[in-house]
Amino acid sequence: MLFPNLIWAVSERRLPHYELARLSELSESKLSRGLSGRRAFNDEEKCRIAEVLGYSSAWLFQEVKPPRAACLGRGTRTTQDAAPPAVVSNGREI
Repeated sequence: MLFPNLIWAVSERRLPHYELARLSELSESKLSRGLSGRRAFNDEEKCRIAEVLGYSSAWLFQEVKPPRAACLGRGTRTTQDAAPPAVVSNGREI
């Protein structure tokens, strides 16, 4: 999801997408493509959407950044780091 705050605000206002598009002076197609991440909203479109929804455009359109990996302690590996155990020909782990 590209802009979860925007999706949340639209849902919170219970505003159908076609109505948000009309009030923001966007075509339904442009709004739909912008919400799905297939096109970028320009600054003017962001401002109009923010005005309709009543939130700042900076908050609505902030991109999600995944959190940094937490340090789990000395010698502890995350599941992303963990490699599958090596297996010798007799089927035992080494």
